[in-house]
Parts: sequence; structure tokens; C-alpha cells
Amino acid sequence: MHIPENVKLWESPGRAGGLPNCNYELIGRLQKQYGEKIAVISTGIAGERKYKGASVSFTDIFGDPSRNAARGGLGAVMGSKGLKAIIIDPSQVGQVDLAHPKEFREVVKSWIHTLKHDVSCSLYSRFGTPFAINNSANQGTLISNNYRSGTPDNFVTVSGNRIQEILFERGGKMHSCMPGCVVKCSIIYPDKDGKRLCSAYEYETIALLGTNLGIMNNDAIARLKYMCDDLGLDAIETGSSLGLAAEAGKMSFGDWESAARLLEEIEKETPLGFALGNGVVATATYLKVSRIPAYKGQAIPGCRRYPKLT
Repeated sequence: MHIPENVKLWESPGRAGGLPNCNYELIGRLQKQYGEKIAVISTGIAGERKYKGASVSFTDIFGDPSRNAARGGLGAVMGSKGLKAIIIDPSQVGQVDLAHPKEFREVVKSWIHTLKHDVSCSLYSRFGTPFAINNSANQGTLISNNYRSGTPDNFVTVSGNRIQEILFERGGKMHSCMPGCVVKCSIIYPDKDGKRLCSAYEYETIALLGTNLGIMNNDAIARLKYMCDDLGLDAIETGSSLGLAAEAGKMSFGDWESAARLLEEIEKETPLGFALGNGVVATATYLKVSRIPAYKGQAIPGCRRYPKLT
């Protein structure tokens, strides 16, 4: 495999020492050594342990490892190769030469015009992906209480409108997840003191770690999202697994602290934590649950209509 000069690879240290296992401490260490302008592709504890719910984390333009290639346990692939992180240093890279620069810029200009005048894209720019909360709830497709309902009570408390009110009150902001994006729908969600609770506060996060668990508090959902990012877990797969755990009595619907304790079980690698980290099918097998919200072994997400589960 050819590795460009501006890319560095770190082998996974496992639990024996070396680099930190969790993503946020890891990124902090790498930024301290290589500078804050680096981009990092990494995997957390979940990837090192090759959990089927492991994600690959990407830093955003602020260096926050909150953007995830998460579905299908991609982090386990990095873990299986003993690869902890890939570091990309932009200071050693020049501009990419365009074969037809004039034509390229014309196409880009055309797309920017389209995006800026498209109604749906303007809603994304204004509210982020949570603008879809109300629509999904009204259509009966916003999952609730382990996929038992599609219209949760009090869904407006986690709607795009309410989140924007919180951002205004606390000084949160919308931004581009990557340079060049003109939609700028990514949300940095702050606590009451204006400090970041998590980045990339998205619809799927709210659906799986929020409404599906009966949790209707944005601060609580943001904290759970941060924990998933730090451990390197797919929030969709993990939220679905936690929903099964709630139905089996391992946590309480609506109690975010009991959900956080289950995420800590994953970090501690207890038998239950091992099952949760390996996704909804493994969790159902461990808890002896027959009603499994999965398709072809993968948890059903919260952004589309789903089959009735029996």
C-alpha cells in the first residue's frame, strides 16, 4: 500500500499502553505533537476490540473527532489491521491541479447557486438535519421506545426549532463539516455555560440515542453522543442496542444516566458491554430477545420507514 508523504500511520497499542484508546484524548495528543491543523482518521476502543458496532472517526474543520463512517462496523476493519490512526498534515500538501479548471469552477458555481436556492437545503442550513424531526413524527416514522411507536410524545422538545433556540441562548453555532460546504448544517451543541457538549448533533443521533430510548432532553442526548464518539461507536447501532437493553430491563426508558452506565459497560468490556458493542443482533442474542430491530444483521436507522416488528 502506497502511503503519501503527508500521511502518517499509528499502530494500535491495544490496552497495553502507548497512545490513548479513546478518540478525544488521542486527537489531543496528536494535535500537540503534529499541530492543530492536522486531520485525523482514527478508531477508538470499539475498533481496537473489533466490535461490530465500531466506527471510523474523522476530525471536522475544528479538529473534533465527531464525523463518523459508522455503519457496518468499519472501525473493526482498522482494528483488525492494528491501525489506530491516520494523520494527514496539510502543511506538506500543495493545491490539486485541475485538468479543466474553468469548466470545474463553472460546475461548482452552478451547484452553489442550486443549493442556495433549494428549499430543502435552505432548511438544512437553518435548522440542520433536526428540521426533519417534526416531519418524521407527523408521518409516524420517528422511532420511539425501541421501535414501538413512530410518533413519540413531546417530540417538539428535540425538534429543529427547539435546538435553534438553545443554540441562540447558549452561543452554539452551525458550521461546515468540511471546507467548501455551502450548506453548513453541522451543529456544535453547547452546554448551559456555552462549552461544547458534542459536535455533529444530527437527526439520527436524536432518533436513536434520544426518542428511541424515551430520552427527550437535548443535553442528555448530546452527552450520550459524545460518549459514542469518544469510544468510537456507531450511534445508530448503539442506540438500537440500548433500546433492546431497556426493553429487557437493563436500563430505564427516559433515563439517560442509565443509558450512560451501559456505555460504560462497553468501555469496561463486561459481558453485557461486549454484546452491546457488537450491535443489536449480538445484544438480542445475549439478552434472549426475539424481537430484533435489524435488517440483514444491521440495526434499522431512524430516517426512513421501517417494517413492523413482531
